[in-house]
Amino acid sequence: MMIDNNRILEILLEADADPNDPNKQPNEKPAKPAGFEEDPMGFIIRKYDGLRKTLEELMSSDFKQYLTAIFVVSPKPTTFKIILHNGQFFFITYMGKGFYEANIAGKRYYMNNIGTKERAMEAITRLLKFGSPLKTKGPEGAEEATRPEGGGSTGGGEGGTEAGGGESGGEETAGGGEEGGTEAAGGEEALKEVAIIKNLLKFKNIDHKSILKTLLLQEAAAPTLKSALLTQLQSLGFKGKTSSKHGAHLRFNLETADEAEKQIEAALKKISPKKFYKLTKIEKGNFGEGAKSSSLDTYKIEVIKPVAGLKNGDSTFVVNQVTKKGTIVAKSLTPTNLNLTKKSFTSENQLVSYTNSQLSKVIKNAELIKALSETTKDIAKGAHTKFKKVSDIKEHEDVITLSPSTIKLLGNFSSADLNVIGKDFGEILGAIEMLKSVQDAGQGIEFPSGNNPLADFFLDGYSISSKYQKGAAASLIQVIKGINPKSLEKYPDQLKLYKILQTAVESDTAESYINVAKLIKSKGLNALASALKVAPKEITAQFINDELVRMFKDKSKEQKTKILMSKFRSFYETIGRSPKKEGLDWDKLGNTYYGLILSPLAYSVADELNADSKYVKALKEILSKVEVKQIYLDFNLGKNSATFKLRNFSSANFKFATNVSSYNPTNSKLAFSLV
Repeated sequence: MMIDNNRILEILLEADADPNDPNKQPNEKPAKPAGFEEDPMGFIIRKYDGLRKTLEELMSSDFKQYLTAIFVVSPKPTTFKIILHNGQFFFITYMGKGFYEANIAGKRYYMNNIGTKERAMEAITRLLKFGSPLKTKGPEGAEEATRPEGGGSTGGGEGGTEAGGGESGGEETAGGGEEGGTEAAGGEEALKEVAIIKNLLKFKNIDHKSILKTLLLQEAAAPTLKSALLTQLQSLGFKGKTSSKHGAHLRFNLETADEAEKQIEAALKKISPKKFYKLTKIEKGNFGEGAKSSSLDTYKIEVIKPVAGLKNGDSTFVVNQVTKKGTIVAKSLTPTNLNLTKKSFTSENQLVSYTNSQLSKVIKNAELIKALSETTKDIAKGAHTKFKKVSDIKEHEDVITLSPSTIKLLGNFSSADLNVIGKDFGEILGAIEMLKSVQDAGQGIEFPSGNNPLADFFLDGYSISSKYQKGAAASLIQVIKGINPKSLEKYPDQLKLYKILQTAVESDTAESYINVAKLIKSKGLNALASALKVAPKEITAQFINDELVRMFKDKSKEQKTKILMSKFRSFYETIGRSPKKEGLDWDKLGNTYYGLILSPLAYSVADELNADSKYVKALKEILSKVEVKQIYLDFNLGKNSATFKLRNFSSANFKFATNVSSYNPTNSKLAFSLV
């Protein structure tokens, strides 16, 4: 008879539990709990009041109906494992000062603002869709408990996954989640297991820690299709990683769309030579069938015959990031991906040599390797030395002639591929140009290991931002953090703008544009308030979303579009911006509707700031205090050249900008770009 590891762990936790230990929950005074024996889950919920409040925020006051068990898996910081009724699970950790963090499908959500809470709610909803659904009592739809009376629980998958098989209804079925939900044990069987383990634990010579260690080792060693396929695809030389957007899955660069299935099958054969799986291609954007991307193909793999420790019904998804032969995947050519970080390069030839030694290690396309290698050599050879030392570098333009062979190689790639080369690999080309432009490079070039909003690389300590063509808008966060407000006290307009931007920086992204709109008395916010029939001060992202949920309840896609454009017509007309109603993807929006309002409002806020000369002037003056240089690259294959333009913040003009969208309203806070 199989004994459920989770039940054994629950009993061991009961044996070790000390309900009077205040250190298990810092800064929270535990209520006097009932015994674990009578109500194990209630015991933990009553003891940790902050946990109860967090679960209510994430899953409503009826959260218990959707749970099988709660385990305390770590005392400091106090960490809880929440087992859902379908065998999926996630973690909640106490972070101190009354705040909690949720870890759902490997992604962390810090419960301190509405935007993060909403994303955590959506992630839990995705988990609840997979595996065994709640049972119902026929047409009345009254929910029944999915747990057997003995409290048996089903094991979740690796890391508590987000994605899996389609949502099922009606009678309870075996779990079909991505990491393989297991069939729930019957109540009678679960009670037998509990009795057996309790009898074992009565004997003093039983080493509880040894049992726990053995069980954890067994559970850790249990393979999943996702982890096995990840290992085998990497062993075949493909670059890839796990992702949780649209549900947990694998993302790989499989060279071509035509060969993707064969390459996945080659990896599956390395797991087992027997045909143990079902492989299905899901068209891009078909989220109802399990697609994980709106622009790339998704492949679903299901175990239909248990092999190599994999369970029947286990499934996972692979997204192929390459759409056709020669397509270059975004971020595959960055300094980080080419292992250039945490190193220093004092000459252009040194940087060229090391970069080219890394290309073949991360790229399989021989034509691309040659094109990039030839381009680096041309830049190093053709760039002009104009300055003696780094501190002498001023604004300049450098036109570099590319060799005929380089032009031919680059010409084989599409404009989209050239955009990736210019945007990602351009950071390295810009660094080569900068090293060649100065006689004494000092400490040389260094690429930051983390994401730096302003600097793509440093030249002798000077921050350099690399852009391709016009480039994307840069974040104001690091700028504001680096400004001492006392230095602005003599400049009222600068200080006023600083306080506005400081509000944006300190606010949750979803609220930042609303808060800025309130400070500048935005006409767009006033029009929105009129449409919602409330005062501007009452508007929040949560309020907007709640109103839209109410308006759209039980409405078809066509009805939702009609309601949106009718209800908010005056708002959209006032700001001169609106979503494209013809292309609205309601499936992609899900129940996160506020982007339909927040995204146009964000662009309206930038428009209103740009229309006020005082704000534009103050932005230029504030940014001139930041020592950053921007280098722009542009390819002109028709003229056999690559052009670099260097500009200083201190002498440039700027405008306010944003990068949000209706589908991703929390993509970025208020930003700026060079005019």
